Amino acid sequence: AAMSGALRRLRYDLAKQPWSLRYIFEKATQQTIPFGLTEAFGEDGRKEEEIPAMELMRRINEQVLDTPLCSRMLFRGEAMAPALSCAPRFASAASARTQAMNMLVVRPLRHEETMPGTYDRVGRRWFFPRPARVGDVVAFVHPDTASRPAEQQVVLVRRVAALEGDVLVSGDEATPPETSETATYEIPPGRAWVTADNPAMDLSRAPDSRAFGPIQIAHIVGRVIYYVRSATDHGPVANHPASADDDASVLATEVRPESLAEDLFAETRADAKEAPEAPPTPP
Repeated sequence: AAMSGALRRLRYDLAKQPWSLRYIFEKATQQTIPFGLTEAFGEDGRKEEEIPAMELMRRINEQVLDTPLCSRMLFRGEAMAPALSCAPRFASAASARTQAMNMLVVRPLRHEETMPGTYDRVGRRWFFPRPARVGDVVAFVHPDTASRPAEQQVVLVRRVAALEGDVLVSGDEATPPETSETATYEIPPGRAWVTADNPAMDLSRAPDSRAFGPIQIAHIVGRVIYYVRSATDHGPVANHPASADDDASVLATEVRPESLAEDLFAETRADAKEAPEAPPTPP
């Protein structure tokens, strides 16, 4: 359930991709403004060196105009089945040399938890935040690897079951084991409770918040909005209805399944070459 390598940006051809007003709005509020604020004030909001307005605009045009909002990542495993399944559909798992993979499209989520220092610097105002909601499928850094360098971090994909202030009742499948003798468990500030979709997977194979507790909102990489298994097997990921509405214009503009399928095929072939030969099937 971890990604393979770092998230990589999607690509699009500015000459061929029509931009709707809704997409321009999303790009402006979720990419241009955050990038401009970061350049002006720094990641932590403490940068004091002033950048001339024209230089700031030049950087924004250079970095934002031809850079899509979304990134892509590889996903393997059955933790999120049936929503995201990598099991072979037309061949037995035993006959496959390598397990199938999905190519996932991940959009970043911009809100006060992702840029707290800058958020404070601009008077605790944020333009049209895009937070994770209960029901969203999100990619996040595994808590046990969050302190490692970026290239050594493990990214998991799980569904948000509860957010700050939500109360879990003992006995629910999402209830943390350590609270089995208490009646309720309230999600702490700045945290999210995430769970795997597949009830058949145990925690040793598909760890979630029942194993490592609520994750930090700041560790969420983004919301998973689209999956591609092949050129003919792809579609949007089921998220909260409000999130799906926020993501609709981004999907229409940035996601090209045929291109992602080609990338997935290339990645799968490379993965197969590195995998050991499968043992012979017994008669």
